[in-house]
Amino acid sequence: MNKTVLAGSLTGALFLLASGGIVQSQTAGKNAFDIGVEAVRAGEIHKAFESFEPLALAGDHRAQFNLATLLKSGRGKPQNYTEALKWATLARIGGISRAFDLSETLAEFVPQGDQEAIWDDVEAQLLRFLDEGNRNVILQYALFNLEILPEPNLEIALKWQLIGAALDIDGAAEARDETAAELTQDIILEVQKETTTMFQTDDLATRFAVQPASDP
Repeated sequence: MNKTVLAGSLTGALFLLASGGIVQSQTAGKNAFDIGVEAVRAGEIHKAFESFEPLALAGDHRAQFNLATLLKSGRGKPQNYTEALKWATLARIGGISRAFDLSETLAEFVPQGDQEAIWDDVEAQLLRFLDEGNRNVILQYALFNLEILPEPNLEIALKWQLIGAALDIDGAAEARDETAAELTQDIILEVQKETTTMFQTDDLATRFAVQPASDP
């Protein structure tokens, strides 16, 4: 894609952002996310970054998508396709459907070597959440190994899908079976054995236990 086409695509992104293209909060109360959306619409982009960035680092996928959109457009901070791709990828594996096209577009402008560094950053963030017991990240990490890495790692994906299924996470059993269908029986049995040992040794049932809802 040449520079003329690239500039046009960014103008379109700016227009969409200003006219509601940014993902909005689905909750009624005003929170940091809502404040960030309002800041964008008011043209207070620095304030929007202050709202979205901590949320994105904490794993809010809507905030990650919005941060990627702002960085792609070069609003609030200098245009940075590399950083934008990182946040778009996290939003993509977090289930934000619009992040798929955004990440695919950004990947066209980021060299392979830089992409590998991005995947390292993305993986580090996902592993940190897993260490903290965030059960929502289990299938996201499996998806990262299946769809994001240039060479998919089906065995790691299967391991975390096995864990997700054992924890009764929605969609984990189906994903597990789909991945297993791509592997030989010997590999499946080995991954099952390793995962069973890990599940017991690291007490993953406790680490990823469903937390009781907090009082409003």
